[in-house]
Amino acid sequence: MNRINRMLLSVRYYFAYLQQENKIGYNPAAGISLKGSIRTVPHDLLEKQELEALYESYTVKDDRSQRNKVILSLLVYQGLTSQELHQLKAEHTRLKEGKVYVPANEHTNSRLKLEAFQIMELYEYIHVTRSKILVNRIAERSGRKPKLMKAAEQTSQLFISMDGCENIKNSLYHLNQALRRLNPKYKNAVQLRKSVITEWLKEKDLRTVQYMAGHKYVSSTERYQTSNLEDLKEALNKHHPLT
Repeated sequence: MNRINRMLLSVRYYFAYLQQENKIGYNPAAGISLKGSIRTVPHDLLEKQELEALYESYTVKDDRSQRNKVILSLLVYQGLTSQELHQLKAEHTRLKEGKVYVPANEHTNSRLKLEAFQIMELYEYIHVTRSKILVNRIAERSGRKPKLMKAAEQTSQLFISMDGCENIKNSLYHLNQALRRLNPKYKNAVQLRKSVITEWLKEKDLRTVQYMAGHKYVSSTERYQTSNLEDLKEALNKHHPLT
């Protein structure tokens, strides 16, 4: 938006110069500026079958890929954000209730949700794979890794980096690379979340999806309604100053 307003400013200056030179009688660009926020239209979405195919096609062959499979399931079936994945702690899983607690942040509300088939997957990860990752990290730290780990903080995280990092940014990067090989249409976790929310709205009511997505405002959920996308595209084409 700032870029567009700078372009409009240049146009106003040009017409002001022409007006000063008495070449035009008035400045047609005077007072014109872009205000408010631009509503973007969700695009390049994956359909439900493609989302499920990503999950099913991702192969587990070691501790790293088993952890990533659990991460992927939360992306595909709960529509979590990268920030939420990093903030999840082991204590947030409530397997006996078949739920996982997703803490609120500045952009989302908290919510509880977990597909039934994920319970055993999470149980195995927490009690077997995650425990092995923790043991190996403590026993095999090399000189290039931090001498002191933030033990209390890192060992409480649900998803732990295998190389000593304090976050799972690199883990998500490598997962993204693997998913792009499985489906060239795949871009990133943001695209997955948008796709998941759009698919939810095809089957569930608006308020239910707002809760599932953790949106603070229902307007955030409405923009994913497929019935509104064409109207929004038409409005953007009609009113955007550079179209």
